[in-house]
Amino acid sequence: MKLLLSLALAATVFAGCTHDNAPEPTTTQAEPSAKEGWEDIKSGTKEAAHGTGEAAKAGGNAVVEGAKDAGTAVKDAAVDAGHAVKAAACPVLGNKTNKTYYTKASKSYQSLLNGKKALASANRECFSSEENAKEAGFKGSMK
Repeated sequence: MKLLLSLALAATVFAGCTHDNAPEPTTTQAEPSAKEGWEDIKSGTKEAAHGTGEAAKAGGNAVVEGAKDAGTAVKDAAVDAGHAVKAAACPVLGNKTNKTYYTKASKSYQSLLNGKKALASANRECFSSEENAKEAGFKGSMK
């Protein structure tokens, strides 16, 4: 009897199992053709190339701007160095036109030394000291 009960239970379990009765999966979408796949690859390659070109262009522009900035910085540093050399060589600057001398403490010393229009180079004279300027007949500036 126990054996029959076990067989009946097993038959019930197998009867409830639906693997064999499951419907076949249906595909509503057709597989892409080789030609469509090739077109997708070509399109993707074109997009990647365009993106790479844009990235290269942006990188090139950044290099150009960096080079311009570096060039400007070098130029400014060279001008500053030139002014420092002039100031070291000419601690006292004389104006030949009005026989006035200027020291580094004078407000207008830098602009006069660096050749601004206020004092043409033909009218400038350099002295190593105030004493030398005074000996040459120059008087100190009031500025």
